[in-house]
Amino acid sequence: MSDSTHTLKNQIVTINDVSLTPIEVNGQRVVTLAMIDKVHGRADGTAGRNFRENRDRLILGKHYEEMTADEIRRQSLTDVFPPRTAKGIVLTERGYLMLVKSLTDDLAWEVQDALVESYFTKPVAAPGLIDMRDANQLRLVTVQLIEMNQEKDEQIAQLAPKAQALDRLESSEGSVGPRLAAKMLNMPERKFIKWLEANHWAFRQNGIGPLQAYKEKRERGYLEHRPHTFRDQVSGEDRTVIQMVITPKGLARIAQLLGVSAQEAA
Repeated sequence: MSDSTHTLKNQIVTINDVSLTPIEVNGQRVVTLAMIDKVHGRADGTAGRNFRENRDRLILGKHYEEMTADEIRRQSLTDVFPPRTAKGIVLTERGYLMLVKSLTDDLAWEVQDALVESYFTKPVAAPGLIDMRDANQLRLVTVQLIEMNQEKDEQIAQLAPKAQALDRLESSEGSVGPRLAAKMLNMPERKFIKWLEANHWAFRQNGIGPLQAYKEKRERGYLEHRPHTFRDQVSGEDRTVIQMVITPKGLARIAQLLGVSAQEAA
């Protein structure tokens, strides 16, 4: 979680007679599960239950963020979460819309529309009018346009190598196991496997045994199950097991989600 999490107490939004203090994470507005219950007029814990039931459909960092107790304290969000909250969940706009798909009554539709329009869409200050007869104003606009073009060119130059490297990842031949994938992504193998499990790419049956891919990730071509034959050192016989591997397409997608340097990953 980035340190750029904060509340905007001077920009309170009122929806369905409920006053909401906006919360932002990295410049993006988010809502808590309790805020969803309150603004939709649902019993406490309703959004939390829906979140737990559909967690495997949501992606950490894209649809929701997890805040530790220390982060909640450091970001001065103790008034947002109940006391002694061990892990606080906040949903992005996309995560919120996915979570409330099951709410189809008229009020739910109205609240969703109001939240998207008034809460998630941040107010933009109206630009002042430019006097085309004022040479100083025109000079300032010209300088700003030049600076904007320079910034855009710099961004393109920075992103080009990353895009090329990701293209190489996706077009490379052969799938790899988690150990090699972690090495290619410059991550410790244990940390990489924990990420796969936390983000619902892979799981272990009953918490033990080999990694298995979630059906959705196989259908998208990110992960595969392949037979792997090895010599049993005890019996001296060949044994075949099903092994999960990560496709080039999956490796490229993980690199994007992790924000890993694509040049290094390639």
